[in-house]
Amino acid sequence: MTFEEWVKAQFNRASLEDLIVEQELAARWLKAYTESLAQLRRDLAPIDEPCYQWLVSLNEILKL
Repeated sequence: MTFEEWVKAQFNRASLEDLIVEQELAARWLKAYTESLAQLRRDLAPIDEPCYQWLVSLNEILKL
């Protein structure tokens, strides 16, 4: 399964189970991703990479 397929499956599952709306799920995912890059979730996602640069890049993308 590709990442895109996995994301669609997660959205579909959440929608079918009335757990969360797509916009809220996307916002929560983006928050979790950003926290992982900022190394605020080291217990769940220990990343030893150029995280600061990734955060700068993400910030630039979100400004568009």
